[in-house]
Amino acid sequence: MPNNIPDKRVMLFSGGMDSYCLRHIYRPDVLLFFKLGTVDNERELQNLLEMPFVNDIEIIDLPLVDFEMENKIIPHRNSIMALIASNYGNQIYLGATAGDTTKDKDYVFKSQIEGMLNYFSLDTHKTPIKAYPFTLNMPFKELSKAEILGRFIKEKGDLNDLTKYSRSCYEGTKYECGKCRACIRKAVALTLHGVRVETLFEVNPFSSITDEAVNKLRERGQEYLDFIKAKAIVKGTRMKND
Repeated sequence: MPNNIPDKRVMLFSGGMDSYCLRHIYRPDVLLFFKLGTVDNERELQNLLEMPFVNDIEIIDLPLVDFEMENKIIPHRNSIMALIASNYGNQIYLGATAGDTTKDKDYVFKSQIEGMLNYFSLDTHKTPIKAYPFTLNMPFKELSKAEILGRFIKEKGDLNDLTKYSRSCYEGTKYECGKCRACIRKAVALTLHGVRVETLFEVNPFSSITDEAVNKLRERGQEYLDFIKAKAIVKGTRMKND
């Protein structure tokens, strides 16, 4: 299928640390934020509305809150969002990381979504985007959160803005809770890059972490090793201050 139409890059933008870094590094043409109706999503939206580039973000109503499970997972969420994103561009960006374990952030998912989108696009008169092929890009898939943050810093990303505007938390508290796995993973990455995290969360993630959360981190390879390093840094800082 010939392609004489320029690629257009569209990003699934949650406002979390990963997507904040991805947006800075890859500069997509379109940013899509989906209003899902969950407690944490509503808080993400409040943060997003304060971002300096908020006018560049398209907000789409996608009320999936009724399907949210107790573990905060919404089944098929990224599938639905990727299909919608294909109406805006053929190069779709998703902030998946090496530590992500859900199947809608892995390479099998990437392959199947691309196959579906490219099959649909054969009927050029039935799809709004004529560029070809459709690709689901996951440029951070082999990187830990600390490595992603390192690339963000290398590309002259502003850490102050990132800590002020990005939100990676499962709860709806005013500040990120500091207890959930998303908060702990974010706190580890920030600590490894010299950011003091005590005042960024409702509670200090390194004081409140549970055995269950540690066991979950053990499944995430490099991110568990990063946690051990970050914990040692925090402990050393405390001893130094004492």
